[in-house]
Parts: sequence; C-alpha cells; structure tokens
Amino acid sequence: MTRALTYIGFGWLCLLVVAAFQGAVPLGWGTYLAAPDILLVVTLFFGLQGRDEVGTTCAVGAAMGYLGDLFHGSPKGLHMLAYALAALGARLAASRLLVRGWPATMLVTLMATLGFGALVTVLRASFEPGVGWEPVRMVPMAAFATALGAPWLFRILERIERRFVRDARAIRPI
Repeated sequence: MTRALTYIGFGWLCLLVVAAFQGAVPLGWGTYLAAPDILLVVTLFFGLQGRDEVGTTCAVGAAMGYLGDLFHGSPKGLHMLAYALAALGARLAASRLLVRGWPATMLVTLMATLGFGALVTVLRASFEPGVGWEPVRMVPMAAFATALGAPWLFRILERIERRFVRDARAIRPI
C-alpha cells in the first residue's frame, strides 16, 4: 500500500513539474509540441515490476488516470480507464517481457505510448463525437518525447523501488 501511494505521489509531483514547465515556456507546448506522458512512464514502470497483484496495479493506473483527467481537462474517466488498461497490459506483459538498458526502455515506452495514444483517441472520439480524429497528429510526437525521457525517469523510479525491496537481487533491473 505504501509503495503504491509513493508511486502515485511521485507521478503527481512529476505532473506538477511538467505543468510548471508548460506554463513557463512560451513555445505553444501542447498545441504545437507534445509533452512527454510522465504518468504513463510511471504506470509502465509500476506494472512492469510485477510485484503487486493485478488489482493494485490497476488501482495505481486508475489513480494516475484520474490525475491525468484533472491535468488535461478531459471528461472524467477517460484517462482513468485508459491508464488502468495500460497498467493491466504492463502487468500482464511483466511475466513475458524483460526490459533492460536504455534502448529497450525507449522501445517499450515508444510502443506503449503509441498504443496508449491510439486508445485515448478512440475513447475520446466515443465520449465526445465532436472532437473528431484531429488529436491523432500529436500521438507520434508525444510518443517520441516520452521515449526520450523514459530512461532517466526509469532510473529515478529504480531508486525509489530500492527503498521498498530488502534484497537488492530481487529488483528487476530496467
């Protein structure tokens, strides 16, 4: 329980940093440039560790999604459902997928972000039919930005993970 709350708190802090950066840098961030999906990286890391039960992993994903809903101003439940499904997918892939080193981290994050972007676009089009398919343009840029930042964020998350695991050999290096 403490581990899950720590990851949710860390995701919230990272979201605050991204929001502060978006407010301070007048680059049209969010309109022309895509921001990295920090919450998805934290959700992927939590799911890929495979330490918790599926319910706990989905609950962390849903909490990250709720934070994403508040941040993006989207209909409540849109990102909540999408992040819960992403956490479930990462947890199910944890037994089959071993992610080690920065190239594998970037590749897995890139593919997960592309799939997640497609999922959010489809869910958003079903919740709000007037939105259309225009947000699809942002998915590749957001996936690339997320993949570039994922190895550094995974390193920070590994340090957090070491606080909860007594045996250092039990940590799945990512």
